[in-house]
Amino acid sequence: MAINVTQQPSGIYPAFNDSYISFASSLTGLTKAEITVQPTELFPNPFLIYPNTNGRFIFNLKDIVKSRMTSEGFEDNYSIPALGWNQEIDNTYLSQTISITDYHSFSGTTTSGSTTELTYEFDRSVKQVGDSIYNNTYQLLNISENGVDYHLTYFEGYPFSFELQRVSSGDTIEFKNVNSGIDNSITGITSTNSQRIYLDKGVSNWTSSNYLPLTDTINLLEIYQNETFKTNLYLKKVQPKCGYYLKWFNQNGGYSYWLFNEFSKEELKVKTLKDVATNPFKNVNEGLKNPTTTIGYEGSKRIELKTRVDEKEDEVIRSLFTSPSVQLYTSQSPYINGKWISIDLDGSYEIYNKKKFNEIKVTIELPSLYTQTL
Repeated sequence: MAINVTQQPSGIYPAFNDSYISFASSLTGLTKAEITVQPTELFPNPFLIYPNTNGRFIFNLKDIVKSRMTSEGFEDNYSIPALGWNQEIDNTYLSQTISITDYHSFSGTTTSGSTTELTYEFDRSVKQVGDSIYNNTYQLLNISENGVDYHLTYFEGYPFSFELQRVSSGDTIEFKNVNSGIDNSITGITSTNSQRIYLDKGVSNWTSSNYLPLTDTINLLEIYQNETFKTNLYLKKVQPKCGYYLKWFNQNGGYSYWLFNEFSKEELKVKTLKDVATNPFKNVNEGLKNPTTTIGYEGSKRIELKTRVDEKEDEVIRSLFTSPSVQLYTSQSPYINGKWISIDLDGSYEIYNKKKFNEIKVTIELPSLYTQTL
């Protein structure tokens, strides 16, 4: 007797899409099934499900996986390491184990049958209709047409990184700049997880440290796993300049960056909180005063940003408009340390496919202003 799984997630599956498991059992008198989810500290009670009239069970892992992968929200809680150019990220990749036990009724007694243990892999991405799941574990958590070739723009002097979906314990990650022929590698991977690769820490980068110098053009970086080719990164490097630097959680489960133009339009909006009576008790000849005064104001600051993008950059920046977490870097100058602050974003996205370059306008709203109030 056995459990026969007929539908299940495959590959490293997007956590924010439905992930159905369908199965049947060969037991006679089948009555129910229990799904035990690991870790039991988070899911102490099994999920009890029942078959349809054809004896088929169906179970959706989506909410379980989401709850585990969004426990800390979508903001990036990792600080740039002082040493090295890589960092393990433990909330991007998930290996989820479940156990299925079937039950049947015999002579009025319910008895367990067989137990099947299954393990599935997830990342924090979401797929749209027509999208594909790529089997390259060294794919970047960013937009791609095939899971091998990636096009990113990097603004020198500002923090910039990308994530590799899953790197196995013991792997050696190798980078080769095809333009220059220079290569370098990262070793010492001690666990299987996502790896973040830092190209720029805001005060130093691959070029200034001579780790893997990049030219002010499109650099073709080949990425290898233990000397086996995995991924192409076409990295467009932009010379240091001032501007508004945004970072956001993208639909592929990683973080994207963009430097908007230095010149912007700012709008400061204020609103009175409440008026209260002052009771001056003055006659006309005694100098009338306003009988009310405000207890203070609340204020907000909005900034309209502009930029131009080519067709490859357009694909990257689209995810900004649906991101659950957008942050602004407080430094508007390269090589000056800043901090990330959470902001709200407003605007629409219009692209004309006949144009080589398109102008994009977005409005960001900064956190509410602190004001003096009664």
